[in-house]
Formats: sequence, structure tokens, C-alpha cells
Amino acid sequence: MPDNHNICLLGFSPESETRIKKLINSAPQGSSIVWVAANHKGLNGVVINASFLPTPQIQKYISLVRCPIVCAYNNDDGAAQAKQHRFPALDLRDTDNGNAVSWLDQLFGGHGLPAATTTTAASAPTHHSTTDAAPSSNTRELLNHIRRRDHMVIRATHERNITWIKPREGLVYINYPREAVPGFDSWTWVATDSNDIPDNARKLQFDLWLFESLWQSNMDGRQDIDDQAYYRLIRFPQPLGRHGRTEALRLATCAQTHPVNIETLFEKTSYSYDRIRRFLFATLMAGQVQKLEQGSFVAEEQVKRAYSPQEKEKVEQKRSLLQRLREKLGL
Repeated sequence: MPDNHNICLLGFSPESETRIKKLINSAPQGSSIVWVAANHKGLNGVVINASFLPTPQIQKYISLVRCPIVCAYNNDDGAAQAKQHRFPALDLRDTDNGNAVSWLDQLFGGHGLPAATTTTAASAPTHHSTTDAAPSSNTRELLNHIRRRDHMVIRATHERNITWIKPREGLVYINYPREAVPGFDSWTWVATDSNDIPDNARKLQFDLWLFESLWQSNMDGRQDIDDQAYYRLIRFPQPLGRHGRTEALRLATCAQTHPVNIETLFEKTSYSYDRIRRFLFATLMAGQVQKLEQGSFVAEEQVKRAYSPQEKEKVEQKRSLLQRLREKLGL
């Protein structure tokens, strides 16, 4: 553990920042907590306001950061975003901080609190090398490990094809051609460690691999995709294989300029709902599209509605926080 543990808070009001800092400082630790800016070179952890998780600025920032990321929220919108994006989350409305120990453990890298002495409180499980364990075929559990950016190394196998995944670092290594990524539901996987990755393994960009593997799978995405919701493309997918390449590029092109839903894409392409849903599922999991709040757009145009004084105040607070966030990120 370093002498200083550099933590960044993004997008919070002064009141929320004070509460989060108090909670983190109250944890037993063998190093000093230093509060730093988002662009600090030696980041050890980031806490993000969950309401901002779907914004392009935050999605881009998350893709660049190589340290533990957690979120916190104090309203229903933040709770929904935290659930959708599957980051460890702290409900600031909970005065008892019921899940604080697990949340702090994730913030400090999943190895338990950075304490000089032991604690009797239960902490989140850590992942050790289990190369002798029986492989799992639970694709949902594998996807959850990836989406949460768990601190572990995963070896996924399909016949002779092997993928080594490091969710926290956003790195993937493969022993097969990048044009031949197997479907995500074909993997069996086991937790391992970095020593298991051979020197000749090819590094592949994380979101490219995840999109391609989900796109080539038979997973329909019904659990994650709302057929009525609108989605905005924030990063153009790059299909690696020939199978489905034309469809993926056409769907991405149709979603490039305006928010779209399944019905809109069906009208533009005549592709089946199942195919469109799988495309949205693959791009959403890979961080290439973002789901918009239901009712925000109708016929691809933003709804203009009257806000109550309380709603106007909340909107202005969010705009102010977002502006501060952009300034912190240098955007």
C-alpha cells in the first residue's frame, strides 16, 4: 500500500462530497487519503456521481482510467443508473451505510480495506488463482464480472480458443485471430492470474472484443434492453469478423445522428427485432451506446415539457455539476 492513496470525487455537490470524504476517512487504513483532480497521474480510486454515468464525458473517462471505480447516488435516477451500469454503488440516502464495507473494499481495489490491522467486518470477496477449479459456463456471471470491472483475471475457453480478460484494467489477450472471436455464450471460464497469460498472446481492444463476442452469440439481450427505450450511439462499433459485419455497420449508421429505439431501427433496416435487440445489447455492454431516460425523446425529438420550480432547481443543479465536471476533466 502506498503512503498516499489518491482518490478523486466526480460530480458531487459539496454536501455529498463532505459525507463521502467523511466515510472514506473513517475507514481504518495504513496510508493517507489524498483528494486529487480527475486528471491526476497517480489515481488509486475514483468515486463518480451515478447520475452522470451515461454521459459521453464520463463514459470516455471510464474507458481511460486504470484504477478502481465506484459510484454513489442520492436519488432514484442515480440508483437506476448505478444498477444499469453495474458499478459498486453507495446510497447516500441510507444513513446507516449498510453496504459501506463492501463499497470501500471495491474502492480500495478488492483486496480488503487498506488497513494496518485486521477488521472483523465482512468484506467483499477477493478473487484468487483457481486454475484447478471446474470451469463455469454461467455467461451472465462472466458478463457481470466484466461490467463491474472486478479485480481478477479470467481465462475464457472455447475449444482451442482462449481469451484472458482483465476487467479492472480493461485488457483482453487472445490466442486466435481477431477476425474469429467466438460468441459470448460459447465460453467456459475460470478465475486465474496474470502468470497464466502467455507472452505470445495478442492484445485486443477491450470494447472491440466484447462487442464482437456478444454480437456473434445467441444472447438476445431481453434482460437488458427495453424495447420502448431510446438509445444514443456514443462510439462507433468496429465489427471484426465478416459474419454480421454489414448489418452491424448499417445499424450503427442509422443510430449515428439521432437517438433510436428498436421500432425506429426496424423501419430503417427491416432487420428482425431479435437482431436489432442483440446489436443494442452488444453495443450497450461494450459502452458504445447509452440508454436515454424513458420519455426523454419522442419521434427522435426532445420533449419540451413544463417543469415545476422544484424540478427546475434540480435541473439547474445538475447542469452546474456537469459544467464543473467538464472543467475538472478538461473538456
